[in-house]
Amino acid sequence: MKCMIVPGCRNCKRDNTVLFKNKLEYYAFLTLAGLFQKIGITRTRKTARFLGALFYYIVPIRKKTVIENLKIAFPKKSNKEILELTKNSYKNFATTFAELLVLQTLTKEELTGILDLGESKEMIEKYYNSGKSFFLLTGHFGNWELTASFPLFFSRRFNAMAKAMRNPFVSDWTNKSREKFGSSVVLLGPSLREIFKLLKENEVILVVGDQRGPRESIRVNFFNRPTAVFTGTAALAVRTSTPIVMILIARKKDFNYKIIAQELKYDDLTCPDDEKIQIICQRYFSFLEDVVKQYPEQWFWMHKIWKY
Repeated sequence: MKCMIVPGCRNCKRDNTVLFKNKLEYYAFLTLAGLFQKIGITRTRKTARFLGALFYYIVPIRKKTVIENLKIAFPKKSNKEILELTKNSYKNFATTFAELLVLQTLTKEELTGILDLGESKEMIEKYYNSGKSFFLLTGHFGNWELTASFPLFFSRRFNAMAKAMRNPFVSDWTNKSREKFGSSVVLLGPSLREIFKLLKENEVILVVGDQRGPRESIRVNFFNRPTAVFTGTAALAVRTSTPIVMILIARKKDFNYKIIAQELKYDDLTCPDDEKIQIICQRYFSFLEDVVKQYPEQWFWMHKIWKY
């Protein structure tokens, strides 16, 4: 419980310090967003790649984690190849972050030119046009933020499950940006009743499913390593018989994007629910691994996926 504002109170001083730090970060964030929006998407991308390389060499945040993860995932690559992948992963993340700052200024025509739905369009449309609920299961790959534009292409909103950021001002700005095109952000932490309600109302639910799960969670095989995963989406899907569409948005050499999508079939499973959940999680991570092997620099290697 917060105390009343009392001279000399340590809690008040700490709260004021955090508030000042958050506001300072937010104003810097707005300044950067304004700059990128002013120079446009093309120059923003070039600037972002330069900044990504700068961070790699001068401010190597989580560089050790990236290198360790890449060595586990690609044990046959040389140290030189690992370092090159590490540098490119910094450039990739910087580009994704910079594009997020510009995304809300783009028109439908510009987004249509950037995002190639390709062969996946027909399959995704089938689920969207069904009018029934389904899960869009994505990951921190390429530019996952572009999923926010899907309502423009499919004329139906979705509910994006999101985690609140440490800085509440930046978090609010980012979520409002994501909602510009018709999606709705639902912060993680709602009761199961709320999620069941969304499914009952035939809503589409977007989930980013590749975060590290808790220590006590089930393990799946990911790059030949036992990996703790979250099981919530799989458990809900099994309980409600809700379809799952896996989707990743890969950056091409010209900086535009293509969608890689696949139905996650599980109606062939006749085993107990616990085993179904395990198999569903494994099928998702196998799909993710296959795509990451094609574009290794585009996955978010900066988190400790193999912490335990």
